[in-house]
Amino acid sequence: MTSLDEIYPKPHLRVYDLDGRPLVLTIKSVTQIPIWDKKAGRKMPKWVIYFQEHKKYLIAKEILLNAVADIAGSRQLKDWIGTRVELYEVQDESFGDVWDVIRLRAPQQIQEGNEGDAAEERRARQRKPRNWPAEVVKGIVAENLAASELEAVKALNLSDLTIKNAAQFAMRWMAYVSRLMEEKELDLELAAEKANSKLQGLMSNGSSNKK
Repeated sequence: MTSLDEIYPKPHLRVYDLDGRPLVLTIKSVTQIPIWDKKAGRKMPKWVIYFQEHKKYLIAKEILLNAVADIAGSRQLKDWIGTRVELYEVQDESFGDVWDVIRLRAPQQIQEGNEGDAAEERRARQRKPRNWPAEVVKGIVAENLAASELEAVKALNLSDLTIKNAAQFAMRWMAYVSRLMEEKELDLELAAEKANSKLQGLMSNGSSNKK
């Protein structure tokens, strides 16, 4: 299914380019280039990050530059070259709306055999269902995100959600799973895996908003 992002591609990285999963890249350079600014009505110099493995650049707002400084352990731009960063998707609330945005963090450590362990963990979840809050399960069905309560529970058992945070995050997690299954034609297990990556960003963003 063709998306609007494919019809009108952009030279800079957007959430669409992550395809629902974190992306680890190596910084090639950090510089300023002229980019169209809607408010100014003209091109303005903006900081961008170029990567060794990707042809698109990342428009680097202050929050992203500060993240790189923390990862690299230096506030000198020259020290950032060669630093590996992980791009991931979170939801950010601004001006009364919620937007999907890119954030940066240090690459997550992946241990040998981790993929097999993750698959076994998912199977274990299905074998030992959790007692999800009834209002959460019923809400998912009411929003047509699952055909039945049984299907809703089956999906939730594949999530990284807990009984404690389900009321806050389950609906958004399930909506993303549903979207991936419909638009990307993924099966439930793979869609849940991708949604779990997004969930980590949602929970991190939710925690920071409470501080």
